[in-house]
Amino acid sequence: MNIEPGKTGTMKVENGRLIRYSQNKPVTYQFFTRDGSTIEVDLPAGVEIRVISNGDISNINISVFESPSGPTEIVKG
Repeated sequence: MNIEPGKTGTMKVENGRLIRYSQNKPVTYQFFTRDGSTIEVDLPAGVEIRVISNGDISNINISVFESPSGPTEIVKG
């Protein structure tokens, strides 16, 4: 699955199947459970997430952050 920066994608979860995903940009994962709970996790670029569901996770939303373009100002305080 390839999700462009600034976009959100949905990943279906199959019971007992290992899902591995990583991005070269910061990512927010939202895990939706069958009982209505939502778990949200922010991970930095390059960190792999691994998930195996036993039926309690229905799907996962993945939001990829855009990188700022151009130089970044560094302020010393």
